[in-house]
Amino acid sequence: MLPPSIQEALANENFEALEGEWLSHVTERPQDLDVYLKVVDLMLGSEGEDRLRFLLELLDEQLVEAELWDERLRLIRHAGKHYLKTGSIFETVIESVRGLYSDRSAELDVLLPTVGLDKGRDDTPKLWDKVERLRNLFAYRVGTVVHMADKGVGEIVDVNLELQSLKVDFEQFKGLSVGFRAAGKMLDILDPSHVLHRKLEEPDALAQLCLLY
Repeated sequence: MLPPSIQEALANENFEALEGEWLSHVTERPQDLDVYLKVVDLMLGSEGEDRLRFLLELLDEQLVEAELWDERLRLIRHAGKHYLKTGSIFETVIESVRGLYSDRSAELDVLLPTVGLDKGRDDTPKLWDKVERLRNLFAYRVGTVVHMADKGVGEIVDVNLELQSLKVDFEQFKGLSVGFRAAGKMLDILDPSHVLHRKLEEPDALAQLCLLY
């Protein structure tokens, strides 16, 4: 939900007031992407649309300063064409991805070509699909609980960057090797609250809970 002061400025088309409210909110809460993206959508096609570039550049600067890389990627995907120079979206995305995984740079250097993010701006139309694949691969760590059709629930027991593959232990099949390229299609990561995750990690506690009902 938009803050009342921003709602009022938009309703009255008082774009000078909106700039002040935007700057104040961005300085204090740069992580509120839902607010900023909503404002962007409401300003498109309005008389204030020509101010968007300035507002988005301010927000981008704050996100970089605060190292809010997840939020910056959301901003670029939703509104990058409204404030980034033509042809610079790819470079800005890669900069943000490197910031997001700065503590895992060696892995990133291996995985960028795996998902095709080493090909530069020539393949920009598939950029966001590649970013999602990359993020899925980074989510696969030793100990991650996953589900695979026909195999059930399992746990990742090895991640081999050189071979670009994972090994997963399932109840009826140990050490199944899954290539990085196939992992995104074959493996679903289970949230810790998922009943199948709990069945694997906390079988006794879950059994006791079932007895209560």
